[in-house]
Amino acid sequence: MEYLAAYLQIPLSATVAVGDGYNDLEMILAAGLGVAMGNAPEEVRRQADHVTAPNSQDGLVLFLDWLLADDTFNFDNDSDEKVVV
Repeated sequence: MEYLAAYLQIPLSATVAVGDGYNDLEMILAAGLGVAMGNAPEEVRRQADHVTAPNSQDGLVLFLDWLLADDTFNFDNDSDEKVVV
């Protein structure tokens, strides 16, 4: 992810990563907005910025609908608040 962001000249703070497993945790933590699927292990959900519904309930679609509908979203949110969509 760092390589791709650098190649595209996008700061990591302006990236989004979505995952549902321990293998996704590094990516979720590196992204400006790290999102865990609702079916992810508790450890992954706890460390993500946001938690969405599980894969079986179209969690990615729900998250993208929420993200794209929110024209005021700020990637520089330093709040510890988690948003569940």
